[in-house]
Amino acid sequence: MTVEEVRAPSLGPTGTRWLGYGLALVGTPVGVVAAIGPAGPGSQLLATAAIAIALVVLALAASSPASFEVKSTRSPTRVINFLLLLPAASLMVAGFTSPLLNPQIVFLTGVAGSAIAVLVGLWVPRAQPAANSTFLYLFLVLYGAGFGVGAPALVNRCFDRSPGQIYQATVEGRRITSGKGGLHYSLKLGPWGPRTGSSYLPVTRAAYDAARPGDSACVSLHPGALGMAWYVAAPC
Repeated sequence: MTVEEVRAPSLGPTGTRWLGYGLALVGTPVGVVAAIGPAGPGSQLLATAAIAIALVVLALAASSPASFEVKSTRSPTRVINFLLLLPAASLMVAGFTSPLLNPQIVFLTGVAGSAIAVLVGLWVPRAQPAANSTFLYLFLVLYGAGFGVGAPALVNRCFDRSPGQIYQATVEGRRITSGKGGLHYSLKLGPWGPRTGSSYLPVTRAAYDAARPGDSACVSLHPGALGMAWYVAAPC
């Protein structure tokens, strides 16, 4: 009597390609909405979905890079399609828009994410090697950086169930800047809580329009689900 090994059917290069691009198409807007939306039960679901999709896309790209290779306009060698970076890029929005008390920490998590992504690329077995391994590892570095910057910041904010500690500060000025994602609104507030000097804090357009110099602003400081303190500022 023999025991036959049962194997799951392989998607093949075409199936893997369509799955990867499909997940990237869905995961990108999910990540953006989770990044810019308010914290709450809905944001937890969106954050979980965005992170899970980004991880699957990373696994597909690392294990089957040949499925996503396209012709390069600068080189005859086929390279991995950098459109697959979109899910990680959408998560990066969360890292750079999250109002962290110490925002420099996202750079450390980004470096850690890059290192982990490269290790995944080295460890995951591949049936067919990439046509250009340099581009593959560049892709993994960039993907890991985006994921490392965004995923911890997203989890830290969306899964923080603390009520927050309220501080009052005086509105000293307003500022509008332009950058990735359009216009960004911020208020210059006087000292509050752990901030001993004046500083600009990002706010929503509605909060910006409602505040005037001399008004009082309320800052809600939260510890963060991962221990990275973050805040929300709005007129009192």
